[in-house]
Amino acid sequence: TNENAINFYKKMGFSDTGIFKEENLGEVVTEIFFTKEL
Repeated sequence: TNENAINFYKKMGFSDTGIFKEENLGEVVTEIFFTKEL
């Protein structure tokens, strides 16, 4: 949900690989993973 961080990584050439959701102690934590081709 941090649009500034997402836009920064995309501008630096990273691509979104998918979203992983995990429930931890009743709280849903969402993480977005980025990779960059070398």
